[in-house]
Amino acid sequence: MSSLVTHPRVATFIYSRSKVRDRKLLARAEALSFKLKRVDIETEKLTTTHFASLANAMDVDINSLIDSRIVQGHEISDTEGALKLINKNPELLKTPIVVTAECVTYIGDFGDLARLEKPLHASNQSLS
Repeated sequence: MSSLVTHPRVATFIYSRSKVRDRKLLARAEALSFKLKRVDIETEKLTTTHFASLANAMDVDINSLIDSRIVQGHEISDTEGALKLINKNPELLKTPIVVTAECVTYIGDFGDLARLEKPLHASNQSLS
C-alpha cells in the first residue's frame, strides 16, 4: 500500500473517469480542505499487488472489490481469479476508493467524504 500513500497530508483518490458518480465524488473531494492525488484506473495501471493490498487494508475479501452492479450473476470463487479479473478489467473495481496514511475507504456518497475530511483536516493542521 505504501506506493499509493504518497504523504500523510495527501489522500489518494482511486476512481474511474467513465463513471459519472466517481467524477461527481472527485469534484466534491477536490473542493474539500485536503490535498488529493488522483489515480484514474483507466489510464494508470494498478497491479494485482495493489488490489490485494487495498482489499487487505479494507479488511475485505478481494471479491468485495468487484462492483456487483457491473458483474451480475457471476461469482468468482478464488482470490487469484478475482485479482486477474480486476487487473485485466479495471472498470470492474468498485470505485472510488480513498487511500490515506491512516485508512483505505470505499466512498459510497458525499457523507463518506465528509467523515473522511475531519481526520485529514486535523492532520493537515497539526503538521502545519
